[in-house]
Amino acid sequence: MASILYISRCRLILLVLLLSILTSCTRDVVHSKIPAAIRGKLDLTAWDFESEGPVPLNGEWAFYWNRHLKPTDFAQMPSPKPTGLIVVPGVWNGYEVAGQPISGAGYATYRLQIRLGYLRERLAFKFLDMATAFAVYVNGQPLFSSGMPGQTRQTTKPRFAPQVIDFHPPAEHLDIVIRVSNFHHRKGGVWEAIYLGSANDVHAMREGSLLVNLLLFGSIAIIGLYHLSLFALRPGDQSPLFFGLYCLIMGLRMLTTGERFVMQLVPGLHWEILIKASYLVSAELL
Repeated sequence: MASILYISRCRLILLVLLLSILTSCTRDVVHSKIPAAIRGKLDLTAWDFESEGPVPLNGEWAFYWNRHLKPTDFAQMPSPKPTGLIVVPGVWNGYEVAGQPISGAGYATYRLQIRLGYLRERLAFKFLDMATAFAVYVNGQPLFSSGMPGQTRQTTKPRFAPQVIDFHPPAEHLDIVIRVSNFHHRKGGVWEAIYLGSANDVHAMREGSLLVNLLLFGSIAIIGLYHLSLFALRPGDQSPLFFGLYCLIMGLRMLTTGERFVMQLVPGLHWEILIKASYLVSAELL
């Protein structure tokens, strides 16, 4: 009973510490109305990236199931007809095609057309993960890929590698095409928000998120090592042992989820090891 009370009290202290770090290292920006994509189109002509910051490209994207289309396909007449509209961010599991819900395995093309206002600066996209391999094209040109999207499990190479990609908008219209494949995860699709904004702001957004994760990892790891030291001095009391291990597991979770900083520490880390590690620490926290 005493051990349970001790761990509960330590968890409360740890929670307070996490909240204090988060509130001190992040700044909430509240917009009265963030534009959302409607029927595969997003109007950002009234959005000021300098004053309002990056914008999530959320909303309805055109969705082409079991088709990996090239940007040149959309220049042909007639242009490919979409399977329907799908909400981003979100998984495609359960999306109905011909009246039947689809599973997480498969491949698809997403498309979003954006209208921009007058721009005098470089822009950048911020990508987290998509399940589980994808390639991005902007105005017909390849921009970024994570893994290798294919049409079978054998031709698909999964990879999670959050990135910020700079580019100079070639026109006031952006045509974004994303080819996504998933044969290695139970969920598929564009499950994380994609952000678009000025290059400086998007880089600062990612660096701030990484800084929070690293501060949390360092703080939690120190607490965990401290309690393991207490157990080494007093092995008769196992409460510090359990809580110390719990803290180390939480710290590992900070590196394997979100921005997945572990991929910068170990760039060649195999995808399966990464995903199993992230699920292992998540399960331990339940």
